Amino acid sequence: MEKASEKNSAHKTIDYDTDNKYSNIHNVPKYVSAQKAEDSSKSIDKSLEIVNKHSLESDDNFSEFHHTCAKKTKTESKHKYIYGLEEILEVINGGLSSEKKNDKYYQTTLESDGTTEMKYPLYYFENGFRKVKPYWYEYKAHAKGRWMGQSIHHVFSNEFNHKEINYYKNSILKGLIKVNGKEIDPEYRIKNGDLITHYMHRHEPPVLDSKVKILGLLSLGDDLNILGIEKPAGLPVHPSGRYNLNSLQEILQFDYNIDKIYPTNRLDRLVSGVMVVATNRKTAQFLTGEMASDKVSKTYICRVLGNFPYDRIVCKAPIRTVAHKLGLNCVDFDSGKESETEFTRLFSNDNSSVVLCKPKTGRTHQIRVHLQYLGYPIVNDPLYCNPSIWGPDLGANGSVPTQDFSEIFNSIYNPSGDIVHAPLKDLKTFDENGHELTSSAQPVEPNNMSENLISKKSDSDSKISEYSKYQPAINNLLQQIRTGSLTEFSRHFDREYQLNLNSHKNSSNQTSAIDKNVDNNQFSQNDKDNNDSEDPCPICGAVEYNYPKTQSELMIWLHALKYSGSNWEFETEMPSWSKQDYIPNIPQYLLKYASILKNAS
Repeated sequence: MEKASEKNSAHKTIDYDTDNKYSNIHNVPKYVSAQKAEDSSKSIDKSLEIVNKHSLESDDNFSEFHHTCAKKTKTESKHKYIYGLEEILEVINGGLSSEKKNDKYYQTTLESDGTTEMKYPLYYFENGFRKVKPYWYEYKAHAKGRWMGQSIHHVFSNEFNHKEINYYKNSILKGLIKVNGKEIDPEYRIKNGDLITHYMHRHEPPVLDSKVKILGLLSLGDDLNILGIEKPAGLPVHPSGRYNLNSLQEILQFDYNIDKIYPTNRLDRLVSGVMVVATNRKTAQFLTGEMASDKVSKTYICRVLGNFPYDRIVCKAPIRTVAHKLGLNCVDFDSGKESETEFTRLFSNDNSSVVLCKPKTGRTHQIRVHLQYLGYPIVNDPLYCNPSIWGPDLGANGSVPTQDFSEIFNSIYNPSGDIVHAPLKDLKTFDENGHELTSSAQPVEPNNMSENLISKKSDSDSKISEYSKYQPAINNLLQQIRTGSLTEFSRHFDREYQLNLNSHKNSSNQTSAIDKNVDNNQFSQNDKDNNDSEDPCPICGAVEYNYPKTQSELMIWLHALKYSGSNWEFETEMPSWSKQDYIPNIPQYLLKYASILKNAS
């Protein structure tokens, strides 16, 4: 069989919209090598290398491309691929039957109060979501340097702020939060070496009910077995934050009775596609070595906003993380890390384009950030295609907002998307964890000055951080999270949800987008629509806000299509949203005010 490296040696550019003319495309940003659909010989900037225009391919190549993508796996004949599920599970479990239950899951009852600490997941499926019955769980954490000297109540309220404001104080008073195994007062000051435990009734967010698909198992001999899987969108890879049993690692082990797995590549929670998984430490070390030595080739597919005007383009804009807790990243030519992604347009239609992406480096959100920089972000990306965070330019060419857009383009306060000339509010100041600083708040000392994004104020003067230019985007994002608008952005891509919303809108007299009687500074969890919450938990009284109403909230149109190494390769089918006959449901306000669409019209 022909080697993957030989097959990929010749670059091909595929264009299925040869009659479409791009008469008003943006200038190519710096750190970009581009092949435009037209006028490719013109040099836009001295720092650019404009490659020669590649020949256009016929529709026959489109069919061939889809046929190739439909194949699950391919490699050299001397290695063995296993496709049968029973055989795969027997190899993974060392010859044991796949019917053997995984011993890691069990359930014990705490006799003192009758509650149950669940370690055997009680999954159930409802309305297209996979859910976990709430269970008691004990968190453990050693005191971090930035916590020293602060009250236990302040640390919990600021570091773990997904509960309502009185929850943590009440938990401390009830003895559910302890230090070194002892009950403490809410004002207890954390010391070096403290072990903090939190016993809580855990409510995990739902995930999509899509099953984790096993693509195949490649046996390289000498106990090297690589498992290829397809991750559904909306599923975190590892247990972290609010997700534990509803994570890919736990679900894969539970559904297929696999004792232990070692995911060696990570996809963002909202991203779907190929992952390679090791079933023992030796294979994990092998795959880690492949990735560290740049032997792994990755191909993604996405749908972007606008008519992508390049046959092929290489973006080398450096990327840095500007807010770790919020997961926000930007192009930064001063402090960003080296990054490179190659993009190839497949076709364009209906204000969107389907693009192949080949990242050469592995920065966080690299594909998403580079597409935003080029001016064509992934259509339904709540972080990088959101005018409520970036304004109408959507962060194109590395632009950052200089004002508060959170109300002007807020789909809750302003569902019609009309630009409202509201008075701009003063920007708020937040600590390094994204929490608002007030005069009564305890200061949180940063653990790394080079990553401190906040403008720190002293009594004598104001010292502006070199990264303060990102503060408006951080403020806008935080406001979106606090008001529930970030999930609302994603809901609008669900056709049925939007139809119901429009129907409700037409049947009622809605007031102006920004009501003068609404004080958004006083917005709290209790102000949210009651439909966004479930009934209080009868055991712990918790009310879970903003659980997903639609499947569109748990995905973006970015999919890992193929991963290949020195002697292995796994590949998935094309996702439905990447097909030519798919019609995306793009919110009207996004179409109306996205600068890239206005300039290309």
